[in-house]
Amino acid sequence: MTKIEDSIGRILIADQDESFLSATTDLLQKEGYVCTPVRDGLEALQALKGHEFDLLITEIQMTGNQELELIRAVPIYTEGIPVIIYTAGPSLGTAIASNQLGVSAYFIKPVEFSVLLHHVKMNIANYHNHNRSMDAREGLQYCQDKMGQIDLLTSAITETVQVLETTKSSFKSKKLAALRRKLERLLASRQPE
Repeated sequence: MTKIEDSIGRILIADQDESFLSATTDLLQKEGYVCTPVRDGLEALQALKGHEFDLLITEIQMTGNQELELIRAVPIYTEGIPVIIYTAGPSLGTAIASNQLGVSAYFIKPVEFSVLLHHVKMNIANYHNHNRSMDAREGLQYCQDKMGQIDLLTSAITETVQVLETTKSSFKSKKLAALRRKLERLLASRQPE
């Protein structure tokens, strides 16, 4: 995926209503967000395929989202991205379905910009925190995996030293004795002080 330039947040805005799309994009860009405006659900899916976003703001009443197709497809392209719906055509069915799909906010147009901005800030902050947490978990898992490998290697070296020690009188090899001493020093360096 191509990263859109770093900013306080990258927002995909999907709406057929040109005036709402333009106004929302302009207002959010003035707040420091990078916005990608699209005019229907199909354009939104194409944008999700090629870029990373921190938030999706979408209308329901547009091609490619009238049955919440866009919302249902979002997890296929980007995991965990928050979604805000603002619509001129609210219904109990879409409100319930949106809730079941994990939509973070469902607004009826016109939306007061301060309310929308509050939800934008909150959702992007939560999304960034979630991503940092996931990165930390992956880093911790990587370290745990490496520690497991080191423990296996230490166990194998310990066993090798023991075999060399018990067979030293049988082979009387200076090279094996030197190898045993190197391995013993290696093990000693791994011991906590």
